[in-house]
Amino acid sequence: MPEILLWIIGVGLGISLLYLAIISLVVGISVRPPRVFQFISPGQLGVKQEEVHLQTEDGLKIGGWWCDAGDEVVIVACHGYLVNRCEFVPYSLAWHKEGYSCLFIDFRGHGRSQGATVTIGHNEARDVAVAVAEAKRRKPHAKIILIGSSMGAAASSFYAAQHPGVISGLFLDGPYSRLDHALHGWWTFIAGQWLSVIMAPSVFLARFFLKVDPKKVSPSANLRKYDGPVLLTYGDRDELCPPHLVAEMEQAAGPNVHLEWFKDCGHGGGRYRDPERFLRLTLEFFDSVRRGDR
Repeated sequence: MPEILLWIIGVGLGISLLYLAIISLVVGISVRPPRVFQFISPGQLGVKQEEVHLQTEDGLKIGGWWCDAGDEVVIVACHGYLVNRCEFVPYSLAWHKEGYSCLFIDFRGHGRSQGATVTIGHNEARDVAVAVAEAKRRKPHAKIILIGSSMGAAASSFYAAQHPGVISGLFLDGPYSRLDHALHGWWTFIAGQWLSVIMAPSVFLARFFLKVDPKKVSPSANLRKYDGPVLLTYGDRDELCPPHLVAEMEQAAGPNVHLEWFKDCGHGGGRYRDPERFLRLTLEFFDSVRRGDR
């Protein structure tokens, strides 16, 4: 009997260690995502572009495109996880026609920027910092608006909170409320609730790969420190930030926030389901910030 018990314990321990090893491997791969090729550029749409090379405070080279238009407003476009600077490019022609200069950047570990690992918004705020510095260098008197998707929205909120008075507006599409919530939601987004249950330990293991506690990576907390205008857009079926957490984000952003829902859309789906409406929202928000209405 003792031998059988020891055998059962040994097998159980082996399976548990294998389970944790597999999850660790998946988390390790997730923070070193594959790079997506550049699938569109402003130049393809008829917008003159200039390749830019920036360097972060921690020594990484960040790539981007600068598209010069007017001197009043600069839009810094911050893409989401697993994408690159191309994500917001389809809107570049419309923005350019309205006189908005734009800077599209690749975050660390994405596109043509340096860096092997990503932190899903935390360290990416450093990339936003050099992009904003470049925008201010080129257009010293312009208002700076950050538009971000998911990870880029989170990074934008971090930067805005850390540099009060610098950013004139935040357009945030699908930012998570807190990173641990987003990690749970990510697995649901990928394959459903069953995968979220299986991958539950990934939230604990992530702190060792990210070198930061996911519970302390909180865009909602950062929005409380930002007093400028904020436009939040969400799909009402967003797995990474469901409606009850969106309500938390809206409350955190204070009286200057405006929330827009996209019906029957998951995470980031509104831009693809209803691109005309999304574009209209960007132009209305940018114009209101330019006029000083918000």
